[in-house]
Amino acid sequence: MAPTLLSLALASVILSPLAHSAAVKPRAPYDFGSCGVPQISYVKGEDGLNGYGFKPTNQKDFPHGAAPDFVAIAQFICNRLKNECVASGETVALCRLTLLASKKETDDAAKASVFNKWIKSDKDEEPSPKPKPKKPTKPEYNIETKISSKHVIYEGDLDLRWWFDNKMITDDPSNGASCPVDWFNMGNNKAIKFECSFPDGSVEKLLREAMNTLIQESVTSTKIKEGEKPFARYDAVPGACNRWGVCPEEKPFTKFPAVGDMKLFNLTGERNEEQGNLHYEISEVGGDACKVCDYLGAAGAGADGLASVVGGKLASASFGGAVGAFTGVVTIGCFLAGC
Repeated sequence: MAPTLLSLALASVILSPLAHSAAVKPRAPYDFGSCGVPQISYVKGEDGLNGYGFKPTNQKDFPHGAAPDFVAIAQFICNRLKNECVASGETVALCRLTLLASKKETDDAAKASVFNKWIKSDKDEEPSPKPKPKKPTKPEYNIETKISSKHVIYEGDLDLRWWFDNKMITDDPSNGASCPVDWFNMGNNKAIKFECSFPDGSVEKLLREAMNTLIQESVTSTKIKEGEKPFARYDAVPGACNRWGVCPEEKPFTKFPAVGDMKLFNLTGERNEEQGNLHYEISEVGGDACKVCDYLGAAGAGADGLASVVGGKLASASFGGAVGAFTGVVTIGCFLAGC
């Protein structure tokens, strides 16, 4: 579709140096469809967030918890304007152009301020309310992940993905599925417990793949520093030599969060409805993993961070059924206890 004159005009104004000038008043249709005004709040410590972050101010029409990644929240708002609110094409284009202008700000609070300056209600141009549109036939999902700030050290080569695929067994997924809550012996004096629930059985494959992708990308990443990986495998660790110079055999070991919790939310309903969750926990807890939490609260939530990498991998896959292609946002954070 060729860009309209209005879209081109918006792009030239928003992306110009005048975008920050108080003398320039944006002119746009502000047709938010069936939704109210979308604004972004700059918050601290909300929804389990470790530090500062962003969340939609209008939680009724844009239900989403706080996240450290501005782009993820702004993209969520723009996507919901298009798919759920059925806003005008010009308004959706304005939202996306505003996102590009806002994310260039180096100060986090300024990102929200610039976004809110352009995406706002204008009483002179505000359209009359429209009837509630029909819901899209394809649901839109977001995946919210929380891990423990405590880690587990497992001596030996351990692939958690095998445990998810072979021990987290569900009943009939066609009518919704759940896991029998049980402990499994992993060796190393450790046991693992799984809990899961899929009210919509068709999302089980997506959520399993999301967890396995998170583990795989964390273990194999060359961009995440050592000590900051949520899931890591090390080929060998030297043991302490005795006074006669005899040293024990070096052993590989695996490090991973003591608790992992992944939830899937359907954003196409009238509220942010949970459509599935995976949960695991380990019987024996090790030391603090605060460096991991610091990473996830900063670089890990950026455009090249772990959450974006996982989201990109899921978007390139096809899950069939009601899910089809994944088009939502993945967020990864820590439970605050311990850090």
